[in-house]
Amino acid sequence: MKESDYSIIIVESYEPKDKKGLHGSIHIRPLPNQHPFLIDMHVHILLKI
Repeated sequence: MKESDYSIIIVESYEPKDKKGLHGSIHIRPLPNQHPFLIDMHVHILLKI
């Protein structure tokens, strides 16, 4: 993939109140005001650097 295929954004971890259909207890979402990334998006994190 080209470098332009990735976006660097600021995220936060949270524990969803409604876990229906979700896996795991802690999830990651974008912080507000980072258009086009909405706070209800699910974020995939690469844990291996």
